[in-house]
Amino acid sequence: MRSSRRHGGRRTQGVRSAGLCHLAGRPGEDLSGKSREAERSGALPSSLGGCRPLHLLHLMRPQKDVGMGLDVWQEIPYPPSPSQWRRDGRRDHGQSCRICMGVGTVYGTIVLEEVRGFAGSHKDVRGMVLTGSWARGEETEQSDLDLFLIARTDPDTLLHDLADAMDAREVIRSKPEKGVFFLGDTYLKADITVVSDTSEIEKMYRGSRITDPSRSVLVDKDGTVRAAVSTWIRPPEIPDLMPEIAKVTESFMEMFELASRYAAQNDAYRFYFTYNIALARYAALLQLQKGNDAYLYTPRSLLEEMDAEGQRAFRNLAASLDLKDAAELLERLSKAFVRAYRHLHSRHPNLPRETKEIYFFLTAIRRRDTIE
Repeated sequence: MRSSRRHGGRRTQGVRSAGLCHLAGRPGEDLSGKSREAERSGALPSSLGGCRPLHLLHLMRPQKDVGMGLDVWQEIPYPPSPSQWRRDGRRDHGQSCRICMGVGTVYGTIVLEEVRGFAGSHKDVRGMVLTGSWARGEETEQSDLDLFLIARTDPDTLLHDLADAMDAREVIRSKPEKGVFFLGDTYLKADITVVSDTSEIEKMYRGSRITDPSRSVLVDKDGTVRAAVSTWIRPPEIPDLMPEIAKVTESFMEMFELASRYAAQNDAYRFYFTYNIALARYAALLQLQKGNDAYLYTPRSLLEEMDAEGQRAFRNLAASLDLKDAAELLERLSKAFVRAYRHLHSRHPNLPRETKEIYFFLTAIRRRDTIE
């Protein structure tokens, strides 16, 4: 069966359910025989051979390289076929069933297989890499898919081709090289980015803390992708953080000056906007202070890894659209940034700016705008 969806005025064809094992039984029927038969035929992973629910629907792909456990059972209406389940699986078909789900992620596994099939058959794609929790084997029901297609072709055309092949409810295109796909009734999110060379994803890959490249390299037509990725999982040399520290610092100083200027002009929104960019640069500096140059734009678990005092201090930097707090906020943020920079400068004495330079600049800006 095929379904269709509309995206931006054009129709996209739904994905086929080829390669899936469909085992269904009515209430009261013991499916262990069917499970054993499917296991012997290779259609069902052996880890599922012992399942004996009274009624169940297995939607599994035959490959065993993506781990699937039996931790979660989710009740959904009983669909007559896998493709029907994927299209409108939450409608009432007269009886109920259960999906045997590997941590609630069967549909994500299906999507991975479909994108892998697309990448493997597309003439312009030479590799496909999975990052994030799925590549670490830590996926949950809330996990999205983070995929990179390595191709020397126009990203816009490639992502349009992929959208035509997927059963997407919506596709967001905020960047030419990236598509954010929302799939199925659960709106599973898949971030799919097109890059021309594997080197473009090295920093993201290292930040994902992946230890087994066999889980992450899903397509490698010429052997170069796996060769590159295998070098990234080795303990890396201590990165040279000075260029990133310098860049974050210059950006912070620029945004801090603008925030102070807008506060003096009583422009609440522009103060709020630029102040929060400056706050984000401070967060990036804290990430660099931990020796980590990954996810500087949005550091992961930033507050969660702080002690109670650190969390309280960071929350006290949060801005609002009320300008009566602007002076105090700018003072707190300038002091916090200088403290963090001083710590980094003690470890990287060759940084282009001395700590006192930054302190004098931030103080002068606040004095200029009478927000001291």
